[in-house]
Amino acid sequence: MPRGKRRHESPTPDAETRVP
Repeated sequence: MPRGKRRHESPTPDAETRVP
């Protein structure tokens, strides 16, 4: 699992972490 889900400091879209 990408550690990008931890925060929005990853190259991935922060939409996954921004979702309610």
